Amino acid sequence: MKFNKLVCTAAVMMTVLSGCSETKDIRYYSLDSADYYAKTGNINNNVLFVKGVVVPEYLDSKSFVFRGRGHEIFYTNENKWIQDLSVLLNDSLLKNLRNRTEKWFVTNDKSIKNNAELTVSINNFELNDKSIAVVDFDYKFIDGNKNLKIGTVHHEEKMTGDGYDAMVSALNTAWQSAVDEMVMHIDN
Repeated sequence: MKFNKLVCTAAVMMTVLSGCSETKDIRYYSLDSADYYAKTGNINNNVLFVKGVVVPEYLDSKSFVFRGRGHEIFYTNENKWIQDLSVLLNDSLLKNLRNRTEKWFVTNDKSIKNNAELTVSINNFELNDKSIAVVDFDYKFIDGNKNLKIGTVHHEEKMTGDGYDAMVSALNTAWQSAVDEMVMHIDN
Protein backbone atom coordinates (compact mmCIF):
# COMPACT_ATOMS: atom_id res chain seq x y z
CA MET A 1 0.00 0.00 0.00
CA LYS A 2 2.81 2.42 0.92
CA PHE A 3 4.64 1.47 -2.28
CA ASN A 4 1.56 2.31 -4.44
CA LYS A 5 1.20 5.69 -2.71
CA LEU A 6 4.88 6.37 -3.28
CA VAL A 7 4.61 5.41 -6.98
CA CYS A 8 1.47 7.54 -7.40
CA THR A 9 3.11 10.49 -5.66
CA ALA A 10 6.23 10.13 -7.82
CA ALA A 11 4.11 9.89 -10.98
CA VAL A 12 2.17 13.03 -10.05
CA MET A 13 5.39 14.90 -9.21
CA MET A 14 7.01 13.90 -12.52
CA THR A 15 3.91 14.99 -14.42
CA VAL A 16 3.89 18.36 -12.65
CA LEU A 17 7.63 18.87 -13.09
CA SER A 18 7.57 17.85 -16.75
CA GLY A 19 4.81 20.39 -17.32
CA CYS A 20 6.95 23.06 -15.67
CA SER A 21 9.96 22.30 -17.80
CA GLU A 22 7.94 22.76 -20.98
CA THR A 23 6.59 26.18 -20.08
CA LYS A 24 8.64 29.13 -21.26
CA ASP A 25 8.89 32.48 -19.58
CA ILE A 26 7.56 35.25 -21.75
CA ARG A 27 9.72 38.38 -21.92
CA TYR A 28 8.11 41.70 -22.73
CA TYR A 29 9.71 44.72 -24.42
CA SER A 30 8.85 48.37 -24.88
CA LEU A 31 10.09 50.89 -27.42
CA ASP A 32 10.91 53.76 -25.09
CA SER A 33 13.04 53.27 -22.01
CA ALA A 34 11.53 53.67 -18.54
CA ASP A 35 13.30 57.01 -18.00
CA TYR A 36 11.97 58.48 -21.25
CA TYR A 37 9.44 61.23 -20.73
CA ALA A 38 7.57 63.67 -22.88
CA LYS A 39 7.81 67.33 -22.12
CA THR A 40 4.58 69.12 -21.47
CA GLY A 41 3.69 72.62 -22.48
CA ASN A 42 0.98 75.18 -22.61
CA ILE A 43 -1.58 75.16 -25.35
CA ASN A 44 -0.59 77.78 -27.89
CA ASN A 45 -2.08 78.82 -31.21
CA ASN A 46 -0.54 75.83 -32.95
CA VAL A 47 -2.31 72.68 -31.78
CA LEU A 48 -1.43 69.49 -33.62
CA PHE A 49 -3.94 66.66 -33.24
CA VAL A 50 -2.32 63.26 -33.77
CA LYS A 51 -4.74 60.63 -34.96
CA GLY A 52 -4.01 57.07 -33.89
CA VAL A 53 -1.17 55.34 -35.71
CA VAL A 54 -2.59 52.94 -38.30
CA VAL A 55 -0.83 49.56 -38.27
CA PRO A 56 -1.55 46.70 -40.70
CA GLU A 57 -3.41 43.84 -39.07
CA TYR A 58 -0.55 41.36 -39.51
CA LEU A 59 1.76 43.68 -37.50
CA ASP A 60 -0.72 44.85 -34.89
CA SER A 61 -0.09 42.32 -32.16
CA LYS A 62 2.20 41.78 -29.22
CA SER A 63 4.36 39.33 -31.18
CA PHE A 64 7.52 40.46 -32.93
CA VAL A 65 7.44 40.07 -36.68
CA PHE A 66 10.36 38.72 -38.69
CA ARG A 67 10.36 38.71 -42.45
CA GLY A 68 11.98 35.60 -43.90
CA ARG A 69 13.00 34.99 -47.44
CA GLY A 70 10.36 35.46 -50.05
CA HIS A 71 6.91 35.82 -48.58
CA GLU A 72 7.49 34.17 -45.20
CA ILE A 73 6.61 36.02 -42.03
CA PHE A 74 7.38 34.67 -38.56
CA TYR A 75 5.92 35.66 -35.19
CA THR A 76 7.48 35.16 -31.77
CA ASN A 77 5.85 33.40 -28.84
CA GLU A 78 8.24 33.85 -25.90
CA ASN A 79 9.29 37.45 -26.64
CA LYS A 80 6.64 40.09 -27.16
CA TRP A 81 5.83 43.77 -27.08
CA ILE A 82 4.33 44.93 -23.80
CA GLN A 83 1.23 46.14 -25.72
CA ASP A 84 -0.12 45.77 -29.23
CA LEU A 85 2.19 47.52 -31.67
CA SER A 86 -0.39 50.19 -32.60
CA VAL A 87 -0.64 51.30 -28.95
CA LEU A 88 3.15 51.36 -28.50
CA LEU A 89 3.74 53.33 -31.69
CA ASN A 90 0.95 55.79 -30.93
CA ASP A 91 2.30 56.50 -27.42
CA SER A 92 5.87 56.75 -28.70
CA LEU A 93 4.86 59.07 -31.55
CA LEU A 94 3.13 61.44 -29.14
CA LYS A 95 6.17 61.51 -26.82
CA ASN A 96 8.60 61.99 -29.69
CA LEU A 97 6.62 64.77 -31.31
CA ARG A 98 6.26 66.58 -27.99
CA ASN A 99 10.03 66.44 -27.50
CA ARG A 100 11.03 67.28 -31.08
CA THR A 101 8.81 70.15 -32.14
CA GLU A 102 8.72 73.60 -30.57
CA LYS A 103 6.20 74.86 -33.08
CA TRP A 104 3.27 72.64 -32.08
CA PHE A 105 1.38 71.71 -28.95
CA VAL A 106 0.91 68.00 -29.63
CA THR A 107 -2.18 66.15 -28.40
CA ASN A 108 -4.43 63.21 -29.10
CA ASP A 109 -7.28 64.78 -27.13
CA LYS A 110 -10.19 65.31 -29.53
CA SER A 111 -11.82 67.85 -27.21
CA ILE A 112 -8.99 70.37 -27.70
CA LYS A 113 -9.60 72.66 -30.67
CA ASN A 114 -6.80 72.05 -33.13
CA ASN A 115 -5.59 73.73 -36.26
CA ALA A 116 -3.57 70.83 -37.67
CA GLU A 117 -3.89 67.05 -37.95
CA LEU A 118 -1.34 64.31 -38.48
CA THR A 119 -2.03 60.76 -39.62
CA VAL A 120 0.69 58.08 -39.68
CA SER A 121 0.18 54.74 -41.45
CA ILE A 122 2.82 52.08 -40.84
CA ASN A 123 3.99 50.05 -43.84
CA ASN A 124 6.86 48.11 -42.21
CA PHE A 125 8.04 47.70 -38.63
CA GLU A 126 9.99 44.47 -38.61
CA LEU A 127 13.33 42.71 -38.76
CA ASN A 128 14.34 41.28 -42.12
CA ASP A 129 16.39 38.16 -42.87
CA LYS A 130 19.62 40.22 -42.91
CA SER A 131 19.13 41.36 -39.27
CA ILE A 132 18.16 44.85 -40.36
CA ALA A 133 15.32 46.69 -38.64
CA VAL A 134 13.05 48.21 -41.27
CA VAL A 135 10.67 51.04 -40.41
CA ASP A 136 8.67 52.95 -42.93
CA PHE A 137 5.40 54.80 -42.89
CA ASP A 138 3.26 57.24 -44.81
CA TYR A 139 2.16 60.46 -43.19
CA LYS A 140 -0.43 63.10 -44.01
CA PHE A 141 -0.23 66.50 -42.35
CA ILE A 142 -2.84 69.19 -42.90
CA ASP A 143 -2.94 72.52 -41.12
CA GLY A 144 -5.74 75.04 -40.65
CA ASN A 145 -4.78 76.85 -43.83
CA LYS A 146 -5.41 73.61 -45.73
CA ASN A 147 -1.72 73.20 -46.50
CA LEU A 148 -1.23 69.52 -47.13
CA LYS A 149 2.03 67.68 -46.70
CA ILE A 150 2.16 64.02 -47.65
CA GLY A 151 5.22 61.83 -47.56
CA THR A 152 6.79 58.45 -46.93
CA VAL A 153 9.65 57.97 -44.51
CA HIS A 154 11.90 54.90 -44.65
CA HIS A 155 14.74 54.02 -42.27
CA GLU A 156 16.81 50.92 -41.77
CA GLU A 157 19.07 50.13 -38.84
CA LYS A 158 21.53 47.23 -38.65
CA MET A 159 21.44 45.30 -35.39
CA THR A 160 24.63 45.92 -33.40
CA GLY A 161 24.38 42.76 -31.30
CA ASP A 162 22.44 39.57 -30.87
CA GLY A 163 19.14 38.93 -29.17
CA TYR A 164 15.87 40.67 -28.65
CA ASP A 165 17.34 43.68 -26.82
CA ALA A 166 19.49 44.43 -29.87
CA MET A 167 16.50 43.98 -32.16
CA VAL A 168 14.30 46.33 -30.12
CA SER A 169 17.13 48.86 -29.96
CA ALA A 170 17.55 48.77 -33.76
CA LEU A 171 13.78 49.13 -34.32
CA ASN A 172 13.64 52.00 -31.84
CA THR A 173 16.58 53.82 -33.47
CA ALA A 174 15.03 53.43 -36.93
CA TRP A 175 11.66 54.65 -35.57
CA GLN A 176 13.25 57.69 -33.85
CA SER A 177 15.14 58.61 -37.05
CA ALA A 178 11.98 58.28 -39.13
CA VAL A 179 10.00 60.50 -36.74
CA ASP A 180 12.83 63.09 -36.78
CA GLU A 181 12.71 63.20 -40.58
CA MET A 182 8.93 63.62 -40.57
CA VAL A 183 9.15 66.47 -38.02
CA MET A 184 11.58 68.32 -40.32
CA HIS A 185 8.99 68.13 -43.10
CA ILE A 186 5.97 69.22 -41.07
CA ASP A 187 7.76 72.01 -39.19
CA ASN A 188 8.79 73.80 -42.39
